Amino acid sequence: MIEVARLRHRPAPKPLPARETHESICKQTEFYLQHGGKISVIPMGYTGIREISGSHQAYLASKRRH
Repeated sequence: MIEVARLRHRPAPKPLPARETHESICKQTEFYLQHGGKISVIPMGYTGIREISGSHQAYLASKRRH
């Protein structure tokens, strides 16, 4: 009887989605900058993560080409 009770346990409900607006984000950003925060501009196409390993290439053919 105890095992059946465990199987019927429901997971916790999902949290409600955030209700951010353009104005609230602007206020948060302004507050952040006024208190010494800095925003870094990253060039387009970069993730900010340095390359850890060499290049990766997927081969779709069954034999590996050199």
